[in-house]
Amino acid sequence: MTLFYRSYLITFGLLLGAVAGLVLYLDQTDAISLHWAFTALASIAAVAGVILAATGAFGKPATVVRWADNASCHAEGTAYVSLLALPVFGLL
Repeated sequence: MTLFYRSYLITFGLLLGAVAGLVLYLDQTDAISLHWAFTALASIAAVAGVILAATGAFGKPATVVRWADNASCHAEGTAYVSLLALPVFGLL
């Protein structure tokens, strides 16, 4: 089960980092104009996504299980991310 938790954290981290990175890219190219607080929030989300993906890839099994359990508190969102994590699970 730890392997699926790893794939869940990697997928969730990549999704979070990619969306935050897209928002930061659009803000830097002046496609959208964000208040500085939203830019800071997007930067924090991008860093959090990288940390989640790195923990999923390189973390200890106990840490991975604990982080995946804490990251999956919303039932519907967890179901969607779990479906997206199945190809990553197949690769691992």
